[in-house]
Amino acid sequence: MSFLQHIKDDERAIAKLESKSERSQAHGCALNYEDYLAEKYADDPDFTTWNPNRALDLQDFDYLLIHRNRFSETVSTQLEFIAAKITHIKKDGDDGYFNKLERNVGWTKHITPLVRCQVDYVDKLVRCGIWSRASNSGRCHKPDCPCCHWNDILKVQVEAFGSESLTFDRMQQQGLTPSFITLGYTTNPANSKCVGRDFEDKDISYSGGDPEYDPYPVRLGLSDDDADLPCFGYEDAKLLGIIAQQAMERVYKNHLLAGYHFKVEGAFKLVPGGANRVNLHAHVFANGHEDDPQVLANGLMKEMRRGFRRYKKYLNREYHPDVLVLRLNSAEHIERVVRYCEKILPIGLIVEEAMGRPEAKSADGFWNPEYVEEVKLALMRLVNEDIPTIFSGSSDRLFQCLRRRKSVGNMRFNDRGTCLGDEPFWHKKLRRKRAKLQREKRLQKKKQKDQMEAESRRVRRRTPHRRRTSARRRSKTTPGQAIDADGSQRKPWPRSYPGARSG
Repeated sequence: MSFLQHIKDDERAIAKLESKSERSQAHGCALNYEDYLAEKYADDPDFTTWNPNRALDLQDFDYLLIHRNRFSETVSTQLEFIAAKITHIKKDGDDGYFNKLERNVGWTKHITPLVRCQVDYVDKLVRCGIWSRASNSGRCHKPDCPCCHWNDILKVQVEAFGSESLTFDRMQQQGLTPSFITLGYTTNPANSKCVGRDFEDKDISYSGGDPEYDPYPVRLGLSDDDADLPCFGYEDAKLLGIIAQQAMERVYKNHLLAGYHFKVEGAFKLVPGGANRVNLHAHVFANGHEDDPQVLANGLMKEMRRGFRRYKKYLNREYHPDVLVLRLNSAEHIERVVRYCEKILPIGLIVEEAMGRPEAKSADGFWNPEYVEEVKLALMRLVNEDIPTIFSGSSDRLFQCLRRRKSVGNMRFNDRGTCLGDEPFWHKKLRRKRAKLQREKRLQKKKQKDQMEAESRRVRRRTPHRRRTSARRRSKTTPGQAIDADGSQRKPWPRSYPGARSG
């Protein structure tokens, strides 16, 4: 056995020991959390009694943890990890990230449905950010993870443009007005609006949508009752994102904005037994010298209608733009908008809305098992297929220009000092390192391309073809004579054959 093989075997053995140790710690934390649950549900005698119908609730983490032995080993282990994360205390005595998240916002209603459905990469989401090692941060770097989303994306935005930064003061000194822009769509032309006004706190609160307003216009299926051929909905969703993106680009080129941060996201609706729905829209934090938000809203509406005329032949349904421009009047408003623009997909609220429908329970108040299974299938389809397909890249040239995020103008971090935000030093160092790696990668790619082109041009020199002017000699006999295979002499060639020399 080679030396490298020994090293790989040792690394594999160490990983197994670490995994076993983590499972042991999670099991101990789950037992301690059970003592807390015993006090919390002391007045509920049915809490410790197994009830298959009660276990159908996809978000009742406490009940599922108490009866985790009723599920598979994988689900049981993941529930114990969740209990360990929401009770984790760091070495310095402070609460862990998910401990504070569960107490302030609530995380178990988000992760528990994903565990019950066993969607893709759920094990990485469950184990993320706990008992990290020196050589490994323990983070999963997935978009649905609050911890990774904060550290990889949102943290720098809050530090650079939040209430504690000088962004709002710089905007006032330069005569810039900050704005929060939402570019949405509807299938009803009567609901197509173009509104510009001041920001209010209720503008960034989550809402399940008004059924009469049709808040989820894109259907990810052939029909509402048929989830087949969702590609038509994927194409529409991407085109709506492209229309919003290009509208912002044109408004910026028309000097109505000095800079903006653009984010495409989707509001999804689970449809058990049918095709899921989505409202593909864009949230933008922008600033410019135009003080009237209605003027900016009118300019965006004009550009979005132009985009619809351009892409009308590619859309499978008829959509209408819906523009909302809100003027921000304080640094606190800016931080709230920055956090709202870069929020993760609210899986917990989506599942809660689906489980709260009348068909979820029967007349006697028990859960409907068939409906719950359909909710699980719809959630699996949403996480495993719908979201990755809509927000991932495409080989089709029509959709290649769509970008999930985009920063332009004075909202973009650079070394020229034109950004309004206070870029943290750690992010500046990381940005320069990434830029250097990208330059080296581009140079390496260009070098390989030039080398391949040089090799393709290096062709062997071919001998030019010359027409034969004399008779072909079949043997070493005298000209005009030939010998057959049996040794007899042939008749001499006539002098008049084609190609013979004249004279």
